[in-house]
Amino acid sequence: MLINPSVLLLDEPTSELDSTTDQRILTTLKKLAGGGRTMVTTIHQPSIRLYHMFDKVVLLSEGYPIYHGPASAPLDYFPIGFSTSVTVNPADHLLDLANGM
Repeated sequence: MLINPSVLLLDEPTSELDSTTDQRILTTLKKLAGGGRTMVTTIHQPSIRLYHMFDKVVLLSEGYPIYHGPASAPLDYFPIGFSTSVTVNPADHLLDLANGM
């Protein structure tokens, strides 16, 4: 970040952190992205608050992409057998789907 990169790749920047710190980190990353940077990050099992901060997601199953698109749309993309409410974390449903559950 010292040289002002246009693309930033982050591998699990929130690992082992508490949920408040997770949200602070993602808020900072989102601000950087709003300034014209492309941010690519992996996050394993994000909380519902973190999930809703993402613009786009890529869902992998056994190393293959099974969804790529807006973070708000994957449950519509896989409508069979999945019902959600505002209190259910979409990431949990997607993890189950990716693991064949």
